[in-house]
Amino acid sequence: MARVRRLLQFVEDSQRDRRRLEDEVQAASQVQQRLFPAWRPAITGLDYAGACRAARGVSGDYYDFIALPAGRLAILLADVCGKGMPAALLAASLHAAVRAYAPNAGCGCGDLLSKVNRLLFDTTAAERFVTAFYAVYDPRDRSLTWANAGHCPPLLLRQSCSITRLNSLTPPAGMFPAIRSAQRTLQLNPGDRLFIFSDGITEACNVSGEEFGDDRLGELLRDLRNLSAAHVCAAILAQVTQFARGSPQADDLTLIAARVSAAAP
Repeated sequence: MARVRRLLQFVEDSQRDRRRLEDEVQAASQVQQRLFPAWRPAITGLDYAGACRAARGVSGDYYDFIALPAGRLAILLADVCGKGMPAALLAASLHAAVRAYAPNAGCGCGDLLSKVNRLLFDTTAAERFVTAFYAVYDPRDRSLTWANAGHCPPLLLRQSCSITRLNSLTPPAGMFPAIRSAQRTLQLNPGDRLFIFSDGITEACNVSGEEFGDDRLGELLRDLRNLSAAHVCAAILAQVTQFARGSPQADDLTLIAARVSAAAP
């Protein structure tokens, strides 16, 4: 009987611990949801939206929209190495750092990622790093200044349906004491679309082990080019989910879509 009582007590304690962990994850998820942008600053001539579907209760992916002086918009999508609570905590630190640096950084996207890199290197474990794409859009001349630290190359779909990949310019943030302040500037035109995403989108696998892939994503974007940014995000999430039906979601799915309108700035 004593053995049975000990077994019952063990089961009861385990269930209590599991419920406590589930409550903590739910609370962390609610806090994290508040880190995602609750509103989108109105930017002349730009339709944009973002979405994130976590693989677990909390996400290691993070995106943000930040209103800057002179009507400009800062856009960030980052992917923290790892998953679950540790990744979510690092994503929260990234949120605070970018929000602190962005107002004074202006169009210095490379400088901002260099500062983020230094902070992460100094304050996180050696195995923790972040891939990040950070850009500033200026509606006055439709310019996009961007820096990419090891992140999946965003896709720029021109009105002609040609695709340009915004490749990485530096290593991921947090891996080395310093990364060079590398950035580029592109001129956007009416009808151009920008699509930023985490690797959970292209690496989603079906039951046969086939990945969704860059080529399939590019073709899908061409098919969706006449939809609003919010509808593009919803449609791509639906397509990826359908493609991977029957397989567990292995990674967070995060994406940002933006479209330059035909209206004059």
